[in-house]
Amino acid sequence: MAFISIMMLPITLTATRTKTNLGFGAFMRESFWLRSLLTGLILLSISTCNSVNNDDVVAQVNHEFLTLEKLHAMVPHFDQLDSLQKAHFVESWIQETLLKQEAEKYLLERDPQFKQQMDTYYRRLLADKMMQKFMRESIQISDQEIRDYYEKNKDNFRRAEDEIFTLHVLLPSRDEARELRNVLLANDLDKKAEFLRKYQNETGLVKLSDLIPDLRNRLSRNREPGVYGPYWSDFGYHVMNVTQWYAKDDLRPLEEVWDEIAGRLSIDQQLDYRLAITDSLRAQANVSFHPSLFTQTRP
Repeated sequence: MAFISIMMLPITLTATRTKTNLGFGAFMRESFWLRSLLTGLILLSISTCNSVNNDDVVAQVNHEFLTLEKLHAMVPHFDQLDSLQKAHFVESWIQETLLKQEAEKYLLERDPQFKQQMDTYYRRLLADKMMQKFMRESIQISDQEIRDYYEKNKDNFRRAEDEIFTLHVLLPSRDEARELRNVLLANDLDKKAEFLRKYQNETGLVKLSDLIPDLRNRLSRNREPGVYGPYWSDFGYHVMNVTQWYAKDDLRPLEEVWDEIAGRLSIDQQLDYRLAITDSLRAQANVSFHPSLFTQTRP
């Protein structure tokens, strides 16, 4: 999608864990949220709701219901999201459920390739769930260990380049972009929510180098929080609400790198423990492997 291309924020659904200390915290956070989201959507796609408490129904698409209970099962930290993030999540569920129901009319779930993909995801998800259980019981990283690591390695947590925390919205017309700018300046939360439901947007920490050159140059002239735009590009009109600027070499706060440090401290333990667990399970199971079949020509 054009907006994602502008922000250059790729989403990776699968990744290979390698024995490295770089980016592990970000990988773990992304993997956790993706697993939570995909697991919730799969569970919802195979469940029906014959009897629900209407007071608990957040959204409905034909015969399928999304309740608060299901939302909390899909996203364990749902209560910690703000109202706009919650609304986006529910809107995504509505759109995906509409598409899923349409796919069922065409019996797309019977496609052999789809069934194989489901089986592969189920195997990986369940295996990952088992490893989480083993590790929770065996690997413990204390808060004090994380704090001590941060204090001893502060130079490793300085920003490599300028970054901003911003809301970035892409709109089709100048008039709508100007209207959103006024809404943001007036801090009109209701109208802001309407715009965000309607148009592509992202909220988060962004490196200036990830923005297209014209946006990056315009923002660099001011280097202060505020509402910027509308700016035109080939993708449409951009409006940005920058709430925080971070300069190159600024120290990232402990709360921002907490998960990353926990990952660095535990990665060696996790990899070693995974090998030990799988070796133990292999010794108790009937396992065979025939690599010679790789060289055979298929009929």
